Amino acid sequence: MLLTLYIENIAVIERAELSPEAGFNVLTGETGAGKSIILDALHAIAGGRSSRELIRTGQDKATVRALFSSLSPRALAILAENGIECEDGSLLLSREMHADGRNLCRAGGKPCPLSLLRELGEELVSIHGQHDGRQLLDPGAHLGFLDDFAGISAELADYREKYRAARDVRTALLAAEAGREERARRCDLLDFQIAELSAADLRIGELAELTARKKALDNAGKIRTALTGAAESLCGDGGAAAESLLSAAGRALVGVAALSPAAAEAADRVAELSAAAEALAKGLREEAESLREEPGEKDAIAERMETLRRLMAKYGGSEEAALAYLSAAETERASLASAEADSGALAGQYAEALSAAKEAAQRLSSLRQEAAGRLKTAVEAELRYLEMPNCRIFAQFTASGKLSPAGADKMEFYLAPNLGEEPKPLHKIASGGEMSRIMLALRNVLRADSGRTLVFDEIDTGVSGRAAQRVGEKLYGASRGNQVLCVTHLSQIAAMGDAHFSVRKETRDGRTITEVLRLDAEGRAGELARITGGFHITDTLLAGAKELLRAAEEYKKPAKEGK
Repeated sequence: MLLTLYIENIAVIERAELSPEAGFNVLTGETGAGKSIILDALHAIAGGRSSRELIRTGQDKATVRALFSSLSPRALAILAENGIECEDGSLLLSREMHADGRNLCRAGGKPCPLSLLRELGEELVSIHGQHDGRQLLDPGAHLGFLDDFAGISAELADYREKYRAARDVRTALLAAEAGREERARRCDLLDFQIAELSAADLRIGELAELTARKKALDNAGKIRTALTGAAESLCGDGGAAAESLLSAAGRALVGVAALSPAAAEAADRVAELSAAAEALAKGLREEAESLREEPGEKDAIAERMETLRRLMAKYGGSEEAALAYLSAAETERASLASAEADSGALAGQYAEALSAAKEAAQRLSSLRQEAAGRLKTAVEAELRYLEMPNCRIFAQFTASGKLSPAGADKMEFYLAPNLGEEPKPLHKIASGGEMSRIMLALRNVLRADSGRTLVFDEIDTGVSGRAAQRVGEKLYGASRGNQVLCVTHLSQIAAMGDAHFSVRKETRDGRTITEVLRLDAEGRAGELARITGGFHITDTLLAGAKELLRAAEEYKKPAKEGK
């Protein structure tokens, strides 16, 4: 509830303070006196957009402060989330709007962003103009109104959870399917590469070995001649061979070995050399024999070397790199196979999640259809009271064909204001006066603003006579559960107020000044007479105004007495 609204340097208002009561507060005044400025100030303190043109001429900043009490649990939760304490259950909001575009905002005495004022404002104030129908005229908001009336928040939350689950699985599935062709192409390539490398049976060092063997075979004759000649020199049949000479030396030394230690040692050493020469000669002959080329061996070596070089050039430049590529390819191929299996699993999960979401959506649709009938009955009863006895309202459902966060339904309010007329979309048919009453009827039934300060800006436009009286009564009725502020030009509505404020404009020292005055009983009678008859107020007009006030008090008496 709004306790106090303080305004400074906004448009023609230098300073003004408004302290509305808990019930029905009316504001009246001549056109252009500044009533809308008060609503602009409320809009600003509720975090709405503001223009620097709002600042009073000659000033560099404008200030709005508002003190609220009886905060809703949601408003208290917002404050707690932002570390703001709420002493004595009241909250002071302030906003300074500077000419350079800066905004200095405070909540509970602590600096805060404009976004926090906006979030709190949605919980504290609900402002409706004669065409604030903005929500009621927005077909996209209609389904939300019906859901609130139906009281299906738990079912809606359950559906949205299932909808999100299905949407998330579908997103993953689409991503998986989007890469299916690319995965198939990649798998084909990897299969080929793995087969090619596996068939090659690569071994580290093989190319070096083959290179050495090829070189040896290319020079086999020359090498074999040298090896054989060396072997013959070591252990040939001729007496000049090293082994023969060493044998002769050994025999000579053995004859004197018993006589000379040196000769004995030399004899042992010569024996070792002779055995070594024989072993070396044998090895040379075996090596020479190994150089004998098998049929087709050189061609096979050349072909294998070509295979190795081609694979090495293709897969990293070395045998080590090619083997590492093979290992990585096998790992990736296994991963892609797993991804394909996951895609199949996701398809099954999506079908299951979608089925659950559709079932929840169908439950919502059934509950909405049932609630739409109750809503129609309740709203049309309200409209009959507001002098629209032949007006019919419908909740027109359209199958969307697909799920959305709101379910499978699209719904728009349709209206047939008079007998014999076909229902048409609400936003295309309702006049300003009709919309005022339809809005009151809908909001009274929907109770969408429970706990907020309701602000109505000239919603009585296009309404007069008995209908105006009924509108006033409904506004008063709304004030029994919510604080209501209403800007009006109709005496029937103004008379229903619990508190009456007059917004007046005058000129002082060459400047236009707007004041907000709370009226006493005599002041109220005079203001109602002015609204009815203009500047020429007669005794008859005053008497009529007093009668309006008396009748209003009689109407309000049962409510005040709790009957």
